[in-house]
Amino acid sequence: MIEIKEAEPFEIEEIMKMEYKCFHPEVREKKELFLERMSVFPEGFIVLKESDRYAGYMTSELWEYRKERS
Repeated sequence: MIEIKEAEPFEIEEIMKMEYKCFHPEVREKKELFLERMSVFPEGFIVLKESDRYAGYMTSELWEYRKERS
């Protein structure tokens, strides 16, 4: 069964395993940054699980949006 859900802090070690496996050391994110993103914008940090195995994650940042004046 495939499950797509908001990531939770207790899943950070599994997320970091994927981060370290998939990204070059120069572009890897730090665990503390991911935990901050989860805290600030939980809807923007998603994990994909297949049965009991973590298969992927997606993270985004919440940026302030200001409408330009005409």
